[in-house]
Amino acid sequence: SINLTTGESTTIGVSFAPDSQGSASGEVEIDTNDPNTETFTRDVSGSGLAPPEVSLNQTTVEFDTVAVESTDTATLSIENDGGVSANITSIQIAGADATAFDVRGLGTVSLASGAEESLTVEAAPTVTGSATATLEITTETQGTLTATLGVTGTEPDIEVSTQTLTIDRTRLGATTTEEIQITNTGNAPLNVSEIQLVNVN
Repeated sequence: SINLTTGESTTIGVSFAPDSQGSASGEVEIDTNDPNTETFTRDVSGSGLAPPEVSLNQTTVEFDTVAVESTDTATLSIENDGGVSANITSIQIAGADATAFDVRGLGTVSLASGAEESLTVEAAPTVTGSATATLEITTETQGTLTATLGVTGTEPDIEVSTQTLTIDRTRLGATTTEEIQITNTGNAPLNVSEIQLVNVN
C-alpha cells in the first residue's frame, strides 16, 4: 500500500512484457479511501513487436578462379524481417586466408524493421591455390551471422627443360635440331607470344 501525506505525490510504474505480437489493452485500477472516488481507473494499451530477425541472402560465396593480383567481387544483402531495429555491432572476415578477402559497403549500423542493405565482398588472392575464410556479421541480439568464402588463385608458371642448349658440330649445308621443352606448371593457361633467337654471333 501507499500512504501519502497532504500535498505529497508518488509515481507508480506500469510494465508491459508481451509474449505475442499485436495490440493489448487493459486498465490500471487504483483503490483509495477517497470518499468521492474510491476506485480510480486509467486505460492502458501497448503493442507487442517481433524481435529483430536478421538474415543474409547467401551463406556461401564461391568465386571460382581469380588470377593472382586480380580481384573479383560479389554483392550480398542483409535484411531485417523482425518488428524492431537490429543493431549490427561488428563485421569482419576471419580465418587463415582472411587476407585474400575484403568486405565493404556496410558498417556498424542500426537496421530498421523491414530494411535491407547490401555489402560487397572482394576476393583478391596473392598466391595460387584455394583460399577460404568466413564473413562474420555480429548483431546485438541475434548473435553472429556467417557466410563461407572461397576462391582459387590462378597463375601460369613457365618451366624450361634446360638452362643451356649445346648443339653438336654441324657441317655446312646441314641442319641439326635440338629440343627445348616448355612446360606450364601453373594452374592457369600460359600464353607464349613469341620465340626468337637473340644475340646471335
